[in-house]
Amino acid sequence: MKNLQYTDPTFKQLFAEIDPEIASTFTVKQLEAIKRGLASRARTRHSLDIRVSIPIPGLRFYLVLLAGSERRSKVRLRSERGLYPFWTPANILFLLGFLIILSICSYTIFSSVLISSSG
Repeated sequence: MKNLQYTDPTFKQLFAEIDPEIASTFTVKQLEAIKRGLASRARTRHSLDIRVSIPIPGLRFYLVLLAGSERRSKVRLRSERGLYPFWTPANILFLLGFLIILSICSYTIFSSVLISSSG
């Protein structure tokens, strides 16, 4: 990389995946353009940004919930619909599990409220 030192972890991670022979061919101008492109993505924040690691023995899972105003173009939305379909088996199982847990919690809360108010 022409002996340039970058401290940005995303930049370092990106270049760790690139073959060193190829990485050494980038010019300073190209590296700066890549750095600017990565920095512009890092600046965007979501209104809701929850990231949780779920400790399950023997497994490593994480859950991310992001929400915010839609900034993607209609063209990008259409192209990403094919890349990230909503109705996948894993998503369906997750939604079913979530709805079951939500139903059980709601039933437990409301039944205890009804019992305490009637007694």
